[in-house]
Amino acid sequence: MGYFNPFHHIFVQEVMDMSWQDQVTNDTKMRIEAVKKKKEYLDSWKRRERNFLLLFGVTLVLFICYILYMTDITQLNIFYAIVEIITNLVYIVIISIISMLYYFYLEAKNKVKKEKDKYKEMRGEIIKHFEKDYYISDHSSIRDEITTEMEEKYDIDLRLKTD
Repeated sequence: MGYFNPFHHIFVQEVMDMSWQDQVTNDTKMRIEAVKKKKEYLDSWKRRERNFLLLFGVTLVLFICYILYMTDITQLNIFYAIVEIITNLVYIVIISIISMLYYFYLEAKNKVKKEKDKYKEMRGEIIKHFEKDYYISDHSSIRDEITTEMEEKYDIDLRLKTD
């Protein structure tokens, strides 16, 4: 059983048994959901960036190995080798694929940078929202629950605003 707190006009034990989602405003819930979605979106673009870089690197290394294996560089003139690469349709297709993968990598890298800036901004807004007197003095335990859950489950730090 809880005891009656005359300043809050509720039973303290009932509040302690409630989840933090039941004790915060809809605005706070919406902000937290938005930052979780933004973090998932950012992570998906980071995976794409990493995958394109990996594909680009592997394809480039395989292409170089293929060229070294198919042509004997030690016996050829370098200009003859360049002409052979330029005039061979297979080489042109492979170079096009490598160029396309590098382009996709650069696009993903730019998207990650933009999304990271948006994510940091949203995270900063939530931290500012939690720095209000309401969350610091009266409901610091709620803030602690939220930040702990966000850090453990979603790898989102809502304690410190870092750049």
